[in-house]
Amino acid sequence: FVVLTTADGVELVLEIDTGADDLIITGQLAKLLHTEIVPHEDNLQFLDGKQLHISGRTTVQVMWEGQLRDVQFLIAPDASSNVVS
Repeated sequence: FVVLTTADGVELVLEIDTGADDLIITGQLAKLLHTEIVPHEDNLQFLDGKQLHISGRTTVQVMWEGQLRDVQFLIAPDASSNVVS
C-alpha cells in the first residue's frame, strides 16, 4: 500500500510492503533529506532473483500517525522508487 508521510520536513509518498525486512530510499531522496549517510555496501536479492545495490544507511525522523519516530533506511542509488522490501 502507499503512505503519505513527512520526514525532516519533506512530504514523502512511500510504497509499503508489509512483509518487508528493510526500508529502502533512493540516493536522490537521501540527499534531499540532508541526513547523515553512513557507508554500507551490500546487495539485496529479491525473490525473483533481481539484485539491488545498497550504498549506505541513514536514520530519518518521520511523522507517522501523529508521532515523530526515528526510522532507519537503506539507500539504493539505483532504486526507481522509495520502497520497503
